[in-house]
Amino acid sequence: MCMKKRTRRIIFWLAVIAFGLASWVVIKYAQGYIFDWNSNAFVRTGAIAVTVNTGASLFVNDTKTGDTSFLGNRAGRDRLAPGTYQIKLVRDGYSGWRKTIEVREGMLTDFPTVLLLPSDEASQPALKAEASVSLAESRTLKNAPPKMVHPEVSIGDFALSGTQLWDMRIASGSIIAKNVLGFTVADNTSRLLWWTRNELWVLWLRNTDYQPFRTEGERQAVTRFSVPIIRAAWFRDYDHIIVDLGHQDYRVIETDARGGLNIIKI
Repeated sequence: MCMKKRTRRIIFWLAVIAFGLASWVVIKYAQGYIFDWNSNAFVRTGAIAVTVNTGASLFVNDTKTGDTSFLGNRAGRDRLAPGTYQIKLVRDGYSGWRKTIEVREGMLTDFPTVLLLPSDEASQPALKAEASVSLAESRTLKNAPPKMVHPEVSIGDFALSGTQLWDMRIASGSIIAKNVLGFTVADNTSRLLWWTRNELWVLWLRNTDYQPFRTEGERQAVTRFSVPIIRAAWFRDYDHIIVDLGHQDYRVIETDARGGLNIIKI
């Protein structure tokens, strides 16, 4: 009889311990932790999210995670162990988009301005026409008034004089860049775009409130081409740039270079 009572006591405490451990695991899971068998420890997970201009399928490490939502065209994946992942968006008949990203503990890596464009031949004339309209917003010395002794062209508080790009927001002005061939300013004056013979640059004029977070005064060398840049301008939004490389050879480039730079040829 005494043995049975002792056995029941052991079983009771084992059950209590098991319940406690199970509850602890459930709480950890609810808090966003998973067990990492490589380190034999619980690690806090991270997540990724994408928002794209059209419906598409999201793949993580070549495994389909799901499709973008009907409202907002947003998709994502949570509870990812910290580490490096290959992500891509796929839609038949459209350009591709892919990144190699680092997921961090407790962090959401967000790509809120993904752009996919039709790749079929029938869509190209309309895209090229749209590109031409956007590129007309850029300014070069060809736009300067004729017969000026010192050719100059300006947009708002910014001016191109010779090959120097000036910020005229202060009385004396300051040089932003040299060897500049042309420039344009976002309509909301949040960023400035310019190009040299082969390089494309952006200067942020205000902080941004979405990833990748930019600070006022930050500048970025977006990319470099092996051929001369003819013109460049913002395309559809202020996170993508259209570049004319001559003979209607256009490229649409994202400014978000995290995990690689996607460039679309149209």
